[in-house]
Amino acid sequence: PPEKYERLQEYEKWRWFEESLDRAREKIKKAKENHSKILNLGGCGLTDLELLPELFQDTEFIEELILSNQYAKYSSDENVWIQEKTEGFYPNNICHIPEAITKLKNLKVLITGGDWRDNNNTRQWRIKDAGFLSKLTSLKIVNISNNMIESLLGLNKLKQLESLHANNNLIEQISPLKGLKLLREIYLSNNEIEDLSFLKDVKSLE
Repeated sequence: PPEKYERLQEYEKWRWFEESLDRAREKIKKAKENHSKILNLGGCGLTDLELLPELFQDTEFIEELILSNQYAKYSSDENVWIQEKTEGFYPNNICHIPEAITKLKNLKVLITGGDWRDNNNTRQWRIKDAGFLSKLTSLKIVNISNNMIESLLGLNKLKQLESLHANNNLIEQISPLKGLKLLREIYLSNNEIEDLSFLKDVKSLE
């Protein structure tokens, strides 16, 4: 919870978490009722999706899941970056995405990038492992930027992947991206990468 809650009693902290989860549950409930293909859970105060099993129950219809509070996407038609921001209860700061996310078999877009960094990096998210992506084989667009991810192992299985935002992480190797023939866009700035040589053979990049 926010810093101002740190001095509260344990039951008061749990009440804050429950309020956070209730807001997310309400959004999920409405998505199920309307069979919505897009679900935006930004600004719900989420930290661990393990605490939100409703997200992975009878939600196979979801094609786009937005967890980020803010993110940017490039419009090739207008030749500009468009910033998207979700105002809500409290910003998400996610540290864990469970294996259960693989139940979203039709997911094509996953936006789970942390907030843009400020001077002391306090807004960076805490996801360290991108392995959960490997079974989401319908993904076309992935944003995992502004996290603490060290490896892209498993992404070689995302044969439909067209766009990857992975800037502002701790990634050292990008060889798992080799062989992704539909990949058009890669954003990898501010990582620990030293060797980009294989990119010259990726003919699909724009």
